[in-house]
Amino acid sequence: MLPGWFVNQSGSLRPELCRSSGVKHSERLRSESRQTALDKPNSPEHSTSAPPTINVTPLIDVLLVLLIIFMVIQPQKEGKLPVRAPAPAPPATHAPPETLMLTVTGEFQLALNSKPVALDELLPLLTELMDHRSTDARTLFIKAPRLINYDSVVLLIDLAKGSGVATIGLVSDEI
Repeated sequence: MLPGWFVNQSGSLRPELCRSSGVKHSERLRSESRQTALDKPNSPEHSTSAPPTINVTPLIDVLLVLLIIFMVIQPQKEGKLPVRAPAPAPPATHAPPETLMLTVTGEFQLALNSKPVALDELLPLLTELMDHRSTDARTLFIKAPRLINYDSVVLLIDLAKGSGVATIGLVSDEI
């Protein structure tokens, strides 16, 4: 047995012999002192008080200061960017040119916008039409049946390019 000091129920120290039970003397002393402290509900260490809460006052102060800083930094006047209004469109002097469609039949008969045209009249007619158009409006569509000879369509494309057509579109005729 070992001599030791323990706290009794009244809180005073008392000497007592300790048996060696595998628990160290200092650990046993701590556990008994904790037990007696828990038994005393009126002790100043364990008084009933409000549960701990986060103090948000400093956080609100910081947010208020940041708000004021951002309000001061905010520019008072909007930056003025130079804006140029677009110029009014010029009055239309003439209507936009109509789409040109060269139709070829199976017997190689030509029609420009549903008006019959002979092959030898096609080059001068297209040249005259293209002279009055701007470069981006020089478009011709060639509509031919699928079974027509390839050489015939190539001949029409060459005539159109020679007359000043910039863009040629091929349309298949479902016959």
